[in-house]
Amino acid sequence: MAQVTFTGTNASITLHGVRFEPGKPALIEDDSIVKKLRDRSDFEIQEEEGGKKSSSKSSKATEKDDNNSSKEKADADADNPPTA
Repeated sequence: MAQVTFTGTNASITLHGVRFEPGKPALIEDDSIVKKLRDRSDFEIQEEEGGKKSSSKSSKATEKDDNNSSKEKADADADNPPTA
């Protein structure tokens, strides 16, 4: 079971029989649907494990964030070359 939040730009989207609106979490009890949505970059997943919540972005979104961080670091290094 997980809370799934659509983070895309559409007014709403319906997938797997569930209507998602941006920023409004939907409770998804079917683990197979949660698994499919996890592969999409426009969803955030909050797993509910024994009363606890653990948050995760989709793997594609996390990879995109990692790439942006590397690019930002490279840009910062280029702007501030080492001095001797």
